Amino acid sequence: MAIFISLLLTIGGLALLAKMTDIFVDGASSIAKHLRVSATVIGLTIVAFGTSAPEFFIALTSRISGSGSTDIAMGNIVGSGVLRILLILGLAAVIRPIRVQSAVSKRELPLLILTTCAFVATFLDQILDSAAANAFSRIDAIMMLLIFGIFIYYLRMIILHRRAIQDVDNIDAIADARFTKKQAIFAVIGGLIGLIIGAQLTVAGATAVAEGLGMSERVIAITIIGIGTSLPELLVAAVAAKRGEGTLAIGSIIGANIFNIGFVIALPTLIFGGFSVASFSYVDLGMMLIAVFLLALFSTSDRKIQRSEGLAMLIIFTLYMIYLII
Repeated sequence: MAIFISLLLTIGGLALLAKMTDIFVDGASSIAKHLRVSATVIGLTIVAFGTSAPEFFIALTSRISGSGSTDIAMGNIVGSGVLRILLILGLAAVIRPIRVQSAVSKRELPLLILTTCAFVATFLDQILDSAAANAFSRIDAIMMLLIFGIFIYYLRMIILHRRAIQDVDNIDAIADARFTKKQAIFAVIGGLIGLIIGAQLTVAGATAVAEGLGMSERVIAITIIGIGTSLPELLVAAVAAKRGEGTLAIGSIIGANIFNIGFVIALPTLIFGGFSVASFSYVDLGMMLIAVFLLALFSTSDRKIQRSEGLAMLIIFTLYMIYLII
């Protein structure tokens, strides 16, 4: 009976996510149109930071509750980081090939690679020496926050100088504004609130089902919670790709991953102190690197993520999920 109720909760959360995603994408695209800025900028800021809110609240709550729950926070970051690139962008590319702007491959992707490599490097002492304590320390958190500061400075520069405004191809890719400026702001805010609530309902229900089936905390965090908290990005990317707004999708994925690593996990660590990650392996962290470098490879090959490349991402993600479950 409890599992049945949890399933209903999950379905209700998914339904709310589906409805709010349409509103959120329309609002974000309308803002881009009215402000004459690119969908990439909107994706890197409003969409990326907004849809990362569930991960932040989960990370903060897990650190406050303590009692070994750091696996939930870390697993969520690892799981959602891999899932966003391999599953979400892979699915979006299969729906419609995603054009990649030069600014993304020359600026945003290198920032993502730097952030991910620095993040993985902080865990090498724990992996190489099982006796090491506090593999992710306050010093590591400060380093991540400094890198995140570079990202924020970069966003400030491109917004102030309107570097993306002159990209005619990008402006053409943005659908006509569906809302007035005021309506678009309310649509983004309302859609974001709905996305967060829907994600929380989905995660709560799915986690209860997983625990009832006896899955470990690490696997639950990487799979169920990682998928649940990434559902907003998944739905945003699918809708955006269907409407030919792939730049919004890729911008939101890059921004969300940088935000998660540089802020979501770093700030709670700075406040509550470091923690061990003994339950995570080379495979988990290696998948983060594989996902990022695959994205860089596919994005720079011909400035477009093709359907075949999206399919390859989906296959790799499926194999990783099978590995975790088995």
